[in-house]
Amino acid sequence: MARSKKNKRKKIKQGKRAIILAVAILFVVLSVEKASLNKKSAVYAQKQQQLQDEIDDAKKEQKAIEEQEKYMQTKKYVEEVAKDKLGLVYPKEKVFKEKEEN
Repeated sequence: MARSKKNKRKKIKQGKRAIILAVAILFVVLSVEKASLNKKSAVYAQKQQQLQDEIDDAKKEQKAIEEQEKYMQTKKYVEEVAKDKLGLVYPKEKVFKEKEEN
């Protein structure tokens, strides 16, 4: 009977050690995974910021294009193109040109 009590105590101690070892291993594994996830999170946050910057730039460009489109529909733009590109003028309008130097 004394031996069986000793064996039971020994088995209980071994069981406690095994549980402590398993908990320690689990803690280490979870710590490593947490570090990995934190790294990934930082990378994703940086990528998200980069994409947000690209979205902001695209919105600014879109706004500029819309403003240019509105301007291109004005009479002033049509006159500029007619004068600069086509050389057209209004009737009775005098055009002064600089003299070319050779």
